[in-house]
Amino acid sequence: MAEPKSLESENQITRTLIALADEQRRRILALVRDRELKPIEISDLMGEDCRSLSYHLRILRDSELVSVRPEGRVHHYRLNHQAICRFGLNGLIDQKEEGPR
Repeated sequence: MAEPKSLESENQITRTLIALADEQRRRILALVRDRELKPIEISDLMGEDCRSLSYHLRILRDSELVSVRPEGRVHHYRLNHQAICRFGLNGLIDQKEEGPR
């Protein structure tokens, strides 16, 4: 049985807020704002290990804040601008953040 529309929207808002609560995930969003990146590229730019990055990317995918384009065994991540606009979150990722902190 499908969830009622209001509950489904509530769940999506909750997933989005959880995704945005973490600084590392906000940094990932800033990195993929203007370009597609493979996980290894994101990892290199952030200085993050792949296991941790995989966890963060999954949360961002589940919240629909990033979209994924598979190409063979490699996935390319980019910001889902529609989701950002839908939630009015443009200001959160306006500044580009690159490199390790």
